[in-house]
Amino acid sequence: MIKLRTLIVCLLMLSISHSIYSQDLNLQNITPSSIMNKGQVEIKLFNNLYTQQAFYNSSSEKQEIGFRENYFTSANYFLIGVNSWLNIGGEIWINSVNRNTDPEQKRVELSYVAPKIKIAPFTSLERFSITSTLLIPIANDMQGGGDLSQPFLAFDNTIWINQLFYDQQLGQDWQVFFELSGWMYFRKPKVEESDFFFRLPTKAILSYFPTQRVTLYLLNELMTQFGETDFVESYYFQLGPGIKYQLVPGKVEIEGLYTNFVAGKSQGAGSTFNLGLRVIR
Repeated sequence: MIKLRTLIVCLLMLSISHSIYSQDLNLQNITPSSIMNKGQVEIKLFNNLYTQQAFYNSSSEKQEIGFRENYFTSANYFLIGVNSWLNIGGEIWINSVNRNTDPEQKRVELSYVAPKIKIAPFTSLERFSITSTLLIPIANDMQGGGDLSQPFLAFDNTIWINQLFYDQQLGQDWQVFFELSGWMYFRKPKVEESDFFFRLPTKAILSYFPTQRVTLYLLNELMTQFGETDFVESYYFQLGPGIKYQLVPGKVEIEGLYTNFVAGKSQGAGSTFNLGLRVIR
């Protein structure tokens, strides 16, 4: 009788420990709000293709441009867990552009490198974190120059990005995620086209988990740009569905996302096609 009781207790303890272990490995629990544990590494590759044939003018009216423009951004980062509240890492961006009106209007550059830091400032808020990234431009004349001999690729500014992340479970199968960011574009010395401006993206994502390996979500983002001459220089609102699937449970995740720019001012009126890959080890 004692042996049977001991066996039952051992099985229960093994079941509980396996449940906790599986939960820790479930990538659905490791969101942008999460901090990597000490020695843990996160690698994220995210590719964004933005394509447009129209734009929103300064009166928020949609206008056709008569040709197609494609802008590709590959933003890739890694984070390493230092302790329970600090992660450090780096980021690399690759940008490309092409216009179907002119074969010469194509360009690909390794555009930015960045140091990256992430902290969890409050022990009482486990699902709240702050990330700071300093994007340093390393390619020359990404804005195309005054004579527009080359197409616009990216901004020549140094960009300081600060992101506040928070997520909340809504029952067992739902989750809501919020992001508030500040992007500061610093003027680059001796570059006339380089101005100082500030962008404030706000993002909300509603996620549904039909299984432990699949995540379905809906993204909503409003970005407002503030400048030196005009308080609200521009804005856009984009939304779209996305899906994540764990190729290797707890370790490797692939992601697809489509968004459409449904409103804006002095911004593009296109769509994005996104593909991401995340590895946790």
